[in-house]
Amino acid sequence: MDARKLKADVNKLLEFFNKRTGSMDSLKFILEYTLNQDNTSINIEESLSYLTKDLTPILISYIASDNTIEESDSDFQHLLDELNNIKAMYSLPLKKHIDKTSNNPFLLSSASINIEDNSNYHKIRLSRVDGKSLDALFTTASMLGIISIFSNVTVQSLHKGIFNLDSRLIDHYIEESNKLIDNLENLKKHADKFKEK
Repeated sequence: MDARKLKADVNKLLEFFNKRTGSMDSLKFILEYTLNQDNTSINIEESLSYLTKDLTPILISYIASDNTIEESDSDFQHLLDELNNIKAMYSLPLKKHIDKTSNNPFLLSSASINIEDNSNYHKIRLSRVDGKSLDALFTTASMLGIISIFSNVTVQSLHKGIFNLDSRLIDHYIEESNKLIDNLENLKKHADKFKEK
């Protein structure tokens, strides 16, 4: 990349971080979360875009690049030093993550759900690491069927596949699954009482 363009791009980043208190800490948290889990299903560009918006491609390009700007033309030298410390820490893991995800563009990266009040139908968006997404509607009944299929598939992949699971992810899944089981058992009890009457 042209040195002047690189410097101009980095200055845009520094201006951005200067206007947002705590944004460097948020950047470190996002990189720590996405890069230290060996999880190629996470779309790092999407994760960072919540913080850096349209500057995300510039940020990723700078952190992953072999070139480093050492001095700032503006009054943001302290921010540049902090950004370069982050770059030194995460440049290699970021490059590895980009390589992995570019080889698996169809991996699911996230699911976002919008539950509508007083409605049978709710919205789900499934996103892939290449940025493509699928929007669909579901009902509570259809989601239970989907969860059952995913649970079955997960059991099979645990027995047949190769995986690397973070213990916190397992704990979170168990906690959320127990909540669902408790709610469903409660629902059944109330339904049985209603039938008896």
